[in-house]
Amino acid sequence: MIALMGIQESARPKAPQEGRKAAYFARNEAALLKATQEVLAEVGWSAKIADVSKAADVAASTIYMHFDNKDALFEAAVVAGMQEWESWALAQLEGVSDPFESLVAPMRIFVRIGETHELFGRIVAKNLSHLSERLPLIATGLLAHVRELAAAGFLNVDYVEKRVSNLSAVLVNTLQRQLTIADLKVADADLAIRIALPMIGISETEAARLIALPLTLNKPVEKVE
Repeated sequence: MIALMGIQESARPKAPQEGRKAAYFARNEAALLKATQEVLAEVGWSAKIADVSKAADVAASTIYMHFDNKDALFEAAVVAGMQEWESWALAQLEGVSDPFESLVAPMRIFVRIGETHELFGRIVAKNLSHLSERLPLIATGLLAHVRELAAAGFLNVDYVEKRVSNLSAVLVNTLQRQLTIADLKVADADLAIRIALPMIGISETEAARLIALPLTLNKPVEKVE
């Protein structure tokens, strides 16, 4: 499933203090990550700790209580955005039983990040060069899903890993175009997916049916810190 993007855990913040200060520490950290996301969306990876300090209205020393350096902070902010999107995306798939729809619907959700998660979409658009290696990690979950369908007899294709790699590249490129080209419509993204689906053994007729299915997405709930 494409919602499982292979998120790395290398950008973990420092461990919170024990006892009654732990909740306070966690709240401060969440607010700091939110401020960092805003900075990444506006300034990009060239931003400095001072920019985050100003946006979060905290001293730089407070930031270093949570993260060792700027890269660790920025990575953690991106991972937090990915995790928030993934949790929401998985919830949209509840009740989907069609084996092909369960494969394709996450792709359609993925290319809509700019619409469903505006801040995270801005982060991706502003930092494409830094995130170009992370976005293709969607292939990790997608490959497992395609293999499951092949093992169950729903798909009959060779060179599965290569086919999934090619499809993942289409999805990443489609997302990037949706985020950076103002006059593109979401129908353009769906069309790109429809054209690419035969690469993994889905017929053109079935691809057209899957893309024509209604995609009802619940609005993400804003977190209150």
